[in-house]
Amino acid sequence: AMQAHPSFLRNGVAGASALKSSGKAAAAAAQHVQQLKPESWKQNHGVTGTTAVITLAVARRSFRRTRAIKAVAQASVDALPSFSVLDALDSPFPLESFEASGLPSSSRFCWWESTRQGRSRPGLRSGLHPLRLDEGWLEESAMPSYAEAMAERRAILQEQRHLCVVDDGESRDAQEELLDLVLQHLATHFPERFALRDGRFSSLQEGLDFDVPGKTMEPLDLLGSILQEDVCIMHERLIEGGTEHLFVAGVVMDSFDPVAKHMEPMMKLHSPVPGYASDLHESMGRVFSSMRKPFWRANFAMAEWRGSDEAEMDMRPEAIVSRLYPKVEYETLRRLPKNSEYLIFTIRPYMDPLPAWSQTPLACATLAREIRRLPEAVLDYKGLGEPAVRSATLAFLDAVCAASGVES
Repeated sequence: AMQAHPSFLRNGVAGASALKSSGKAAAAAAQHVQQLKPESWKQNHGVTGTTAVITLAVARRSFRRTRAIKAVAQASVDALPSFSVLDALDSPFPLESFEASGLPSSSRFCWWESTRQGRSRPGLRSGLHPLRLDEGWLEESAMPSYAEAMAERRAILQEQRHLCVVDDGESRDAQEELLDLVLQHLATHFPERFALRDGRFSSLQEGLDFDVPGKTMEPLDLLGSILQEDVCIMHERLIEGGTEHLFVAGVVMDSFDPVAKHMEPMMKLHSPVPGYASDLHESMGRVFSSMRKPFWRANFAMAEWRGSDEAEMDMRPEAIVSRLYPKVEYETLRRLPKNSEYLIFTIRPYMDPLPAWSQTPLACATLAREIRRLPEAVLDYKGLGEPAVRSATLAFLDAVCAASGVES
């Protein structure tokens, strides 16, 4: 029998105390964590799938980090603060500027999106934006959050590697090239935190050294030991009528179940997403096949925190809002320079209590408009299918906007 990991990420991927399954993907996720159910989490309607699985590791870190914010912000549900400065956001990067300011990192993408116009067409959108690699490819939080997150990820790798690492056995060259790019990037862009010398990679602020693979660690293990991002390696191959992109290798702890999705093409990876096949599959395939420059995107879902003392759920709007956590997944996509038949996805989830978004009213306006725009099936997939939850969320977002003079 599998033993519970102290971090509560017991199976290396995801867990919840009650999964409201709205389809096969949700049911599969529920089965995957059936033995491993802490009593503190509820997952709303179908918040599962390739880009929307709520993970206990993310939630636990987020809950620790934002407990104080939540206590203060919960009181502001009925008496929202006024905002004197409402500036457009030139860029959602770099992460450290948001962490240092105390603003919720999860809201910056919606804040930035609020300044962009002309995106009103119906259906799902790819949301791809050009990525400057030196600005936002890898986002590693400041200490001590980084050390806290990495301690959990390393423990999972050591104890439950078979549930978070997948490898087709044929992509070793791509793995080594990716690792080299990551090590060089971290050492170059965060020299006060990371160093690469004499065949060793150092996390300086943690006081840790790692052997570069070839000695004691595999490339995927080292990637999982130094990055907060989940990493997916996609192999592009020719098929009749075009190309397809297979998930051949990766280390995934926070985003989806990599074992269940291993060796599946992009279409199947996204099959739980309502509207993906009709709205995005064909166009995204063309983007991937022709891609030469890197891109980024961000998407959202909603999770609900249920504490041990909340067996009888308070369904008043303010109580619902106090339990909600927007989960925003920041994803990057790039092609490897040498092994160019391989594409690299990175996925970094961010979670903050919804009341903390009151600090960023332009982000609230964007999220409210998006919720009102999306079809019912997509809202259900994103955890907003329950009318009471959706109504409370929109009422809160609208109240923030009204208090600051922003149109929602």
